[in-house]
Amino acid sequence: MDRHSHYQTSENGQRYWVVRADLNDFWRLANRAGWRPRQHCIFYPNPWPKSAHLARRWHGSPVWKDVVALGGELHMRSNWSLYLLEVAQALKVSGYYADISLLSDDAEPITPFERKYKNSGQALWQLHANLSKES
Repeated sequence: MDRHSHYQTSENGQRYWVVRADLNDFWRLANRAGWRPRQHCIFYPNPWPKSAHLARRWHGSPVWKDVVALGGELHMRSNWSLYLLEVAQALKVSGYYADISLLSDDAEPITPFERKYKNSGQALWQLHANLSKES
């Protein structure tokens, strides 16, 4: 947590919280509490590549409705384009549009997983969706 402490004393106030939690519980409780973040991000890994594991991927799990209900801007990154295409389809079913694009080569890695995939030469993808209003 020390690497994040400079945001707690920023002149603009705290810009984000670092939370270590079971996301299945966290997203349900955040939605129930009425939290409406301006932005939330889902980064590497998560994909369970076998089709039988769809319910283990965020957009296939029961908690997905809570993720969408939080609203705000949703940002996702992955080295698996099919995963983000599936998420975009799940959002479309809920009435939202998602934009998917290749992450630029000069983009700074956000997580150790992203750094690992970038260093191995894999294509990295990003998804952006505005969940504050229906499209």
